[in-house]
Amino acid sequence: MAFAGTIAEDLFADYKKQKFVVVDSVLGFGSTTVVLADFAFWNEHFDSLTQWINNCTPTAQQRGMTIDFASQQDLLLFKLKWA
Repeated sequence: MAFAGTIAEDLFADYKKQKFVVVDSVLGFGSTTVVLADFAFWNEHFDSLTQWINNCTPTAQQRGMTIDFASQQDLLLFKLKWA
């Protein structure tokens, strides 16, 4: 059992509840990189995700559990479709 504000608190608990996380540009990856956080969801929808990327944002590059979008507009399209 973890208590808020203690060392036992799960710092990634909020991320684990999301399908994806937009990487903070402070980490040096750019503000249009997404990490696919819900492995089970993305495993189930991998084919439709890949098809959607190829059709709707062809300049995006998927690398494992990350997707790099070429623009904020492409990232917004992804958020609207998959959130």
